[in-house]
Amino acid sequence: MRFFLTLCIQLFFCTSIYAADFVYRYNGATLAYEIISAKERTVGVVREHYHYRNVIIPNHVEYGGNTYSVTQISDWAFKDCKELESLVIPSTVIYIGLDAFHKCANLVCTIPSSVTKISMRAFGGCKKIYCELQTRPSEWDINWNRNGNKKTEVVWGHSIAEKDAASKNATTEKQEITKSLTGKPPRLDIIPESVQFVDPTDNNAIDANETCIVRFKVKNNGQGDGEGCSATIKVIEGSSQGLGFRPKPLPTISIGSTLNVDVLIIAGI
Repeated sequence: MRFFLTLCIQLFFCTSIYAADFVYRYNGATLAYEIISAKERTVGVVREHYHYRNVIIPNHVEYGGNTYSVTQISDWAFKDCKELESLVIPSTVIYIGLDAFHKCANLVCTIPSSVTKISMRAFGGCKKIYCELQTRPSEWDINWNRNGNKKTEVVWGHSIAEKDAASKNATTEKQEITKSLTGKPPRLDIIPESVQFVDPTDNNAIDANETCIVRFKVKNNGQGDGEGCSATIKVIEGSSQGLGFRPKPLPTISIGSTLNVDVLIIAGI
């Protein structure tokens, strides 16, 4: 048997990623923040181990004697937070990052009209999303609400007046916590021109009882070391029956460094 396949290389992060400069408590929820611009006094909510059912993100937070405007919800901020049921996004937020609320299966929230840009899968896998805007802006990724082949239900032209009122009437419990979170996120990029398919018979196919290699280079263009990561192969076109894909654990990839990676494909028939 001979296999002709279209393959996709996947990189997985197996450790938590932190990029916070400080944490701040508001209305019973302690969220982590990174400073986006010290000059303009703007911050974004970043990923932590959140287990809240209801969250109100404040318009402004205080840190180091300064007041900062909350202008973004960063990549992966609440990803996989299945406990989250309701969320108030302030009208100061203009950007919501990659996978920010991906797979928050119970989340129902309203996106204010101030949000001009949303990245891929930010609200994929959520329960239901209301939008103050009438239509999707051009800078919202076309897959902003997609999870696999499904899209989260969206209601356009929804007023958020009631939710704004709830935010204003919330208990204004404010507590600055100057906890320093020093970890920074990696960003592992596959170098496209480095990708090679290596097979013993050199026929660009996977034959029965043959072990082949997908070889490529990964560069860390992020802000921190890539630790506890792995790479594997996913078939996106063709049948993978009879094939084995062996995940490749990766050593720590320091900032700016490049790593050569070989991932095995084993044909058992």
